Amino acid sequence: MQLLTKSLKKHKIDVVLVEYGVHANHILPVLEKLKVPLVVHFHGYDAYVAEYISYCNNYKEVFRYASKVIAVSTVMEKRLVEMGLSLIHISEPTRPY
Repeated sequence: MQLLTKSLKKHKIDVVLVEYGVHANHILPVLEKLKVPLVVHFHGYDAYVAEYISYCNNYKEVFRYASKVIAVSTVMEKRLVEMGLSLIHISEPTRPY
């Protein structure tokens, strides 16, 4: 994590897009420490495989910190909301309304 912290500071990164919720969960402490906004793109297994969801504590901290969340479908969007994601954090393009 030290290399990630160093790189984010060196390149003055002002927002991070993380592919997969499990990866977001993994680097969340660094982003919080540096106060770097987070956008998470969920793809599939990260929203449906119980082992990963449990390991990431149902993404509670990720959902709390993320500025936006991208889901690959409206079905997945509903799944993430059922897990505790607030609708205000969902990126608009996947929403049918």
